[in-house]
Amino acid sequence: MMQGANLLLKTFVEDMYFAYAADNLRGKTVREYRSIGTRYSIADAVDSLRVTDFRTMHGRQILDAITAKHEVSTATLQHVKFFLSGVFVLAMNLGLSDRNPMTDVALPKARGSRETHAYSKDEVLAMLALPFDARTKAAIATAAFAGLREGEITGLWWSDYDGETITVRRSIDRADGEANETKTQSSAAPVPVIEQLKRLLDAYKATVPLMPNGQPIPDAAMFPGIRQTYADLDKMALRLIRRILQAAGLQWHGWHAFRRGVATLLNDLGVPLLTIQAILRHGDSRVTEKAYVKRLPKQSVEAMAKVAAALAGMISDDTRATADVHSAAIDMCADEFSESVAVTVR
Repeated sequence: MMQGANLLLKTFVEDMYFAYAADNLRGKTVREYRSIGTRYSIADAVDSLRVTDFRTMHGRQILDAITAKHEVSTATLQHVKFFLSGVFVLAMNLGLSDRNPMTDVALPKARGSRETHAYSKDEVLAMLALPFDARTKAAIATAAFAGLREGEITGLWWSDYDGETITVRRSIDRADGEANETKTQSSAAPVPVIEQLKRLLDAYKATVPLMPNGQPIPDAAMFPGIRQTYADLDKMALRLIRRILQAAGLQWHGWHAFRRGVATLLNDLGVPLLTIQAILRHGDSRVTEKAYVKRLPKQSVEAMAKVAAALAGMISDDTRATADVHSAAIDMCADEFSESVAVTVR
C-alpha cells in the first residue's frame, strides 16, 4: 500500500501543501492559491476524496463546476489547474501519489480574457503634461518609458539607476510590502533609459535627500512610502493620479497598461519581437505577442489602405475618391508617428 494511502486530499492541501508553498513560492502566489481554494470551494469539491482517489475526471469536474457557477476566463481556469497540479507534484515527490492526474485535464470552454488597454504615446505625453509632482511624474515615466511592472517600480533603489540603465533586482509584494526576487530570472535585467525618462528621473532625484557627493543614498528606495519602506503605487493612483486624469478627461487603466503600451509602440516601430521580449524581460516571446502587443488604429488604417490599393483597378471614381481620403489619413498618421519616433529615440 502506498504511503499515506488514507490521507484526505483536503487535509493534505491544508496541512502539507500550503506549508510547502509558504516556504517555496512567492507570497503573492500562495495568497492567490488560497483565494482560489476559498472562492471556488475546492475543499468541498474534494471533501471525501483521498489523495490516491483523485483522478483526471475529478479535476475536470471541478473546472466544470466553476464555469457553471462563475463567469470566469480561460486564464482563471488555467490558474486553478496550476494550483491543483502543484498539489499533486508535491504528493508525487512525497510518495503519496504515482502520477499527476491534472496533467491531462482539458479546460472547459470559458468566456475568454477581457480586452486589456495599452496606453498610446499621446496618452502618456498628455499625462506627463499634467500638474503632477516630480515623484509622480517619475513613477509614470518609469512605467511608460521603461516598461517596468508595478512591483518592480516600487522596489527600485537609487543604486539601480546609473543614468543610462535601470537594473531590476527586486519586486515588492503589494499585499505585505515585502521585497521578493523578480518574477522570473529573465526579469532581473538592465533596461535602457531613454532621454525623456532620464530627464524626469534626474528632476525627481534633485528633490530627494542627497549625500555630500550629490547622489541619493544608494540603498534608499527610489519611491519610499510615508510609513513604510516602499510606496504603495495603487494608493498613489487612487488618491492622486486618477483624480487629476479625470479632471483632464483622461482615463486610468492601471500601471500595467504602460507596459503594454511600450510593447505596442515598439511593435509599431517595427522592432523585432525577440527584441521587444528582451526589453520587457519576458521568458517567452509568445507572452509578449499575445498579451502585450496591441493593434493601434493607425495599423487598421494602413491595413484598409492595402485593401484599397488591391482594388484600385476595379473601383469607380467615387470609390477612388474615398480611397484617396484613406491615403491622406495614412499620410497624416505617418507624419505623427515619425514625430513620436524622434521623441523616443532622440
